[in-house]
Amino acid sequence: MIRKLVLLILAVSSSLETFAQFVTQNNRNNQNWEVAATWTPLPGAAPSYSNVGDPPTHANFNIYGYTSLGSTSTSRNLTFAGSAGPIDNSVLTFTVYDTLVVYGNMTFGTDAMTLSVPAGGLLIVLGDLDVNNKVDIAAGGNIIVKGQFKLTGGQADVTVSGAGKFYAGSYGGQALSEIGEPPNPAGAGLLLTALPGALASFPPVATLLPVELLSFTANRNSNLVNLNWSTASELNFDYFEVERSINAKDFTSVGKVAGHGTSSIRHDYSLTDEKPLIGRNYYRLKSVDFDGYTEYFKVVAVDFSAEKMFEISPNPTDGTSLGFNMNFAPAGNTQIIVYDNFSNIVAHYTPSESTQSVEFLSPLKSGMYYAKVLSGEFVKVQRFIVR
Repeated sequence: MIRKLVLLILAVSSSLETFAQFVTQNNRNNQNWEVAATWTPLPGAAPSYSNVGDPPTHANFNIYGYTSLGSTSTSRNLTFAGSAGPIDNSVLTFTVYDTLVVYGNMTFGTDAMTLSVPAGGLLIVLGDLDVNNKVDIAAGGNIIVKGQFKLTGGQADVTVSGAGKFYAGSYGGQALSEIGEPPNPAGAGLLLTALPGALASFPPVATLLPVELLSFTANRNSNLVNLNWSTASELNFDYFEVERSINAKDFTSVGKVAGHGTSSIRHDYSLTDEKPLIGRNYYRLKSVDFDGYTEYFKVVAVDFSAEKMFEISPNPTDGTSLGFNMNFAPAGNTQIIVYDNFSNIVAHYTPSESTQSVEFLSPLKSGMYYAKVLSGEFVKVQRFIVR
């Protein structure tokens, strides 16, 4: 009975160890693998990088935030160990959710843990990536190997799924095609792409930004403003957001445009502001990568002139709220007054923005209503219906 109990305790302990986690801090700051504070919930010491997987670092790894191992002046090799005694490390995973940069070689031994780079993840190896058998690399994100990608074991199961990209400088001593016709060494869905020139010669990775912007322009076209911009390269990039301001300080969103993930070729973008404001319109670009890191680019300006306009929406409305839209910045004396069909005032507002949505203190009853704007000499009345 005692022997059975001891065996049960050992089995439970072994199972708990398998599910231990080393997790990097979840932020965008540049994190150093070798600093204990980088890791949680086991921050007592930084885990080994020379033999990851052996006890006491037998655990799953999750990389959040921008994490680097080594530097431009200090090379570090990241090695994933195989089985150690009765523990099978092939049941463990090493997942790069954000960005991991290895200033050296990266090696997976026999029966080592699985490497996973899901959508939004980015793994950069500035040396070689050497994969032994029984290691599955599933890249829904991007893997960039500046050196050589090598399959040492004949049983390697390497796949690239979804929209993932696998860039490499060379494969097993064989230079990859410059025109993107790569070999398929694993025969299991791996598509190696020749490392683009912009990535092959990129600067120290700690200074990489998601977007290299070539140009950003804004031009008036009748009652519209056309915004156009181009990028030379994109890295782990999600989308652009165009913002507008009338005073060059307070910006609001005009619209979003999706990016191209990781790319080293030129991409051209455009967006139309269908409701520019009278006066000088300031526009700026905001870029957002897959882990939420944001960057702002230069501000451009366009002068716009037109007759003042006042609109409401939706019409009809359900009586709980109403949207106001003007093509000018409201001055301090601008007022919006809402009347019922008997000229009774039911709401009164002092708008702070050209486009604004307001909620009525009490839902309006069904019927006909009027919204009047007064701004200096400009007066306009719009009729709307509450159903």
